[in-house]
Amino acid sequence: NSGVAAARNAGIKAAEGVWLVTLDADDYIDPEMLKAMHDAAAAADEQLCICGFRMVYEEDKRKEVRQLAEDFEGDLAELLNTVLLPLYDRQLLNNQNNKLYRLDLIREHEIFYDPAMQINEDLWFSLTYLRYCREIAVLKRPFLNYTQHKDGESLVSRFHENAVETSFAVLRACDALL
Repeated sequence: NSGVAAARNAGIKAAEGVWLVTLDADDYIDPEMLKAMHDAAAAADEQLCICGFRMVYEEDKRKEVRQLAEDFEGDLAELLNTVLLPLYDRQLLNNQNNKLYRLDLIREHEIFYDPAMQINEDLWFSLTYLRYCREIAVLKRPFLNYTQHKDGESLVSRFHENAVETSFAVLRACDALL
């Protein structure tokens, strides 16, 4: 009961194996997601695989797809020069549950969520993690179904006292990445 950052950090510390995936309790994934992402990442020794997702609106069951126009595979410089802005614009960097991370990379560079960040912690984590990636894969297919609740019922739509401060933390992470 210490918040999403503390829960994810506990998961990182307890995790075993090569890869790390997160999933919120109200979201669900395509049964092929993990195999497809693992196969894409393992094929070229990538440290990160990102997939598209569907925003599923609880109120009217409407689905909005967020994805790149095509799959991407390349090194960090190629990602920064070609698909970073589309990834950001389509919110593919913001969501944690559409990514396959290398657990050893997280631990080696001590990348943990900041419990003081009640918002933007996921984007901060993605930008910080990306700094240490040599190769990245992006699958356009929307494997994740990301549930959107009514305004005021989710953490994203609530007021956060430190929202401005967390935005500065995201900008610093973006600066370090670029």
